[in-house]
Amino acid sequence: MKYSIITIILFSCTLVSAQQENKNVLSSTLFKLESNTQTLYNNLTPKFFTSLGYERIFSKWSWSASAQRAYTKINEDCEGCADHYYGTGYLREYNLFAGINYRIVGKTTSKFQLFTGTDLYYANINYSGDFSGGFSVTGVRKSDNYNSFGIRERLGVHFYPTSKLRITFTTSFRLGFTWKKGINDSVYQQYTENSKSIPEVKIGYLF
Repeated sequence: MKYSIITIILFSCTLVSAQQENKNVLSSTLFKLESNTQTLYNNLTPKFFTSLGYERIFSKWSWSASAQRAYTKINEDCEGCADHYYGTGYLREYNLFAGINYRIVGKTTSKFQLFTGTDLYYANINYSGDFSGGFSVTGVRKSDNYNSFGIRERLGVHFYPTSKLRITFTTSFRLGFTWKKGINDSVYQQYTENSKSIPEVKIGYLF
């Protein structure tokens, strides 16, 4: 009888522990194919990130926050365009996101889950480069700094190879306001910005 009670207690503790382990996720963004209005032609560009994210799961809802850093070289060209600028652009960006997620399809134990999410974001971006061409054929030099705020909408799929490992594929679009200061500007100027990513690939660890 004593051993039966101990077994029941241990089994109950295991269940509670398992439930607690599924409520937290540490994640990292590995790759994005993304466009930015800060670049010359706003083309989709492959990016690799250094990042860290945290998610707290509450049933179908969850809250998440993440910080990202990337430095990307972009081959800027416009095929079929006359008198355009071309060359190598350098995009350095720091991104902060915080928002909520909702699981549309799939249970907590499902291998695949479809979800949507909404974030507030802040981005600090520098875009620079020496570009040839243009109407005057004299080229142009850029070193533009941006501070951006806005909203990001996401739609994605979680895949769980194991109970501890999660791989996420996400499509997102963000829209906001940005304050730009160029190489020859004395003050910041306000613009609207947008960015889309198809897809974003993340890997997460559950605990």
